[in-house]
This record gives sequence, C-alpha cells and structure tokens, in this order.
Amino acid sequence: MAQPHRMKVSVIIPVYNKAPFLKACLDSVSRQGFTEFEVVVVDDASTDACAEILRAHADPRFRVLRNERNQGPGLAAQRAMDEAQGAYIIRMDADDVMVPDRIAQQVAFLDAHPEVDLCGSALTLLDRPEIIRHCPAE
Repeated sequence: MAQPHRMKVSVIIPVYNKAPFLKACLDSVSRQGFTEFEVVVVDDASTDACAEILRAHADPRFRVLRNERNQGPGLAAQRAMDEAQGAYIIRMDADDVMVPDRIAQQVAFLDAHPEVDLCGSALTLLDRPEIIRHCPAE
C-alpha cells in the first residue's frame, strides 16, 4: 500500500556552480504565496560559493543534499526526486526565478484537472521583454 504524501508539493533544484544566481532562485521559492511545499536541493559537488549560500538560506522547508562528486544535472535531479515527498513535483534550475504565484497556479490547475499528469509554465528571458509560451495558455 502506498504511503500518503506528507506534502502537497516538492520543488527540486539541482545545483552546480550557480552561485551568482542561487540566492535569487532560493528567495523566489521562499516567497511563494502557496506555502505547503518542501524544497529538495542537490548540490552536485559545486566548487563555487553554492554551499555557503545554501547554508545561509534560513527556510526550514529546504533540505540540502550534497553529492561528493559531480554527477550531472540529470542524476542530481533524480536524487532530489527520489527524496521528494510531495504529491506534485516542480522542477527548477538554480538560475531560475519563480513568480510569486507559480506554485499556487500550477497546483490549482492540476487539482482541477486530475487527468493531467504534467504542466509547464511560461517564461521570460532577462534580455527580452516578451513572455514565451510553448503551448496555448488555458
């Protein structure tokens, strides 16, 4: 019998040498309006200041795992997913920033559409003003 999920959402973040962007990434997750989530970060043997930034991020919803040797983003993300306890998994990169209602919007959509197994989001590149959508918005 499957164990019930303890969290609604697990945000997984593989990290490798993204120190210039990492604090903004972590802060954007912590500022989400939706609060029933955990964050599983896998530091994939970063050689920059990522470990210090992760230690300084004081949010009890964050769990940080460290790989002793670099295994690449796929395996780091898989390790985070293996540790995740949420009913939904949100994948983000260490150089991404979430808008404040991203988790709430995605959870509301998935809760309202149980037949859907996967959803994405639009994005804005820092050097371009337009929002990029790869599929029609509902």
